[in-house]
Amino acid sequence: MQIIVKPDAEIDIRQANAWYRGINPEIAQRYLLELDAAITFLLKFPLASPICLNTCRQYVMKRFPYLIIYECTDDIIFIHAVFHANRDRTAIVERISQ
Repeated sequence: MQIIVKPDAEIDIRQANAWYRGINPEIAQRYLLELDAAITFLLKFPLASPICLNTCRQYVMKRFPYLIIYECTDDIIFIHAVFHANRDRTAIVERISQ
């Protein structure tokens, strides 16, 4: 199984990391470590998260208020978004439908 992080999701990750780095570089590092652990989990258990938008699934990060919206096929996990849980989901729905 392989992971493909869509360009918009990469932007989400960079923006969140920059925001945390502005607060404290150690927190930013912890964010990236937790994101890495989440991706490792998704690789092992791609169907463990509930379906949230049509065929997409939602993984809730443990220590940070972020959701990973992803879609999986037999051999690829597509990460569409990594966004703050309080963010308006309308933009995410539009992003996935493209």
